[in-house]
Amino acid sequence: MHTEVNVPNPNYELIPGMYATVQIPLHTIHNALTLPVQAVQLSGDRRGSALVVDPDNRIERREVILGLQSATAMEILSGIAENELVVYGEQSQHKPGDRVTPKPITAAEME
Repeated sequence: MHTEVNVPNPNYELIPGMYATVQIPLHTIHNALTLPVQAVQLSGDRRGSALVVDPDNRIERREVILGLQSATAMEILSGIAENELVVYGEQSQHKPGDRVTPKPITAAEME
C-alpha cells in the first residue's frame, strides 16, 4: 500500500524526494491459521468460503469465518483446520465433487 505521511523536519535532515519503506504493525496474532487471499471467496461480513480437498481427493466448498486480513492473507477463525489442502488461485474451474490430483506448493511459489 502506498501512503504519504507529513513528517516534521525542523533540522532539514530529510530532503525532498527521499522515501522509506516501513511496516506499521496495527495488531499481531501469533500462530494464526491463514490462507492466501486467492484461496478465499468473500461472501459477507467476516464470512467467506474456500475449496478444500477431502481425503478422497474431491473438492468440497467450506464456509469459513474470517478474522484479520492483510493484502495477502486472511485469518481463518473456523471452517478449516491446519494442514487441510485448499485450492489456491482460480477457483471457478472447480466445483464441489470434482476429483483432483493435489499439487502442494510452498509459500515461496505463491509469490
